[in-house]
Amino acid sequence: MSFVVTVFGSARAEPGSPLYQEAMRLGELLGAAGFGVATGGYGGVMEAVLRGAALYAVRRIGVVTPELRQRQVNPYVAELLSVPTYLERLHRLLQLGDAYVLLPGGTGTLLELFAVLALRERSLLPSRPVFCLGHPWSEVFGRLVEVLPELAPARQLVSLCQTPDEVLDQLRYALLGGR
Repeated sequence: MSFVVTVFGSARAEPGSPLYQEAMRLGELLGAAGFGVATGGYGGVMEAVLRGAALYAVRRIGVVTPELRQRQVNPYVAELLSVPTYLERLHRLLQLGDAYVLLPGGTGTLLELFAVLALRERSLLPSRPVFCLGHPWSEVFGRLVEVLPELAPARQLVSLCQTPDEVLDQLRYALLGGR
């Protein structure tokens, strides 16, 4: 069975930046391990992770919407899915993923994170592994739980990882039983 990992993150990460490089490394590791990748299909982290995965014969899915017509589809998308609205785009990305990885980003990435958590808490999304990659996430969750203690159960749904290699190790364990 071929698994697909949905990756969320900043559209503003520029090629050569540390965030772009980290996303590209994640894509390379996922592709080398045989995992397909789904993203929003535009630039930044979405481009980088698909660029890394493009080195391997894996699915590379981009989900786009005409509502974001000012953005260009990145050249590393192999399967392009177009949906009518931004919210349908998020819904489709959630459906495609057997696991989710979130890299640092802006309000869109936070929306995606909280959508995953809210839907999981309400059993409206199947129980799938969720990984937040990068040092900002521990601070974000720490502060959120400090200010809003009722978020503590949602925090337990997320694995915080510091490196793409750590994500891959935990992902293999979660989806493949460690193989």
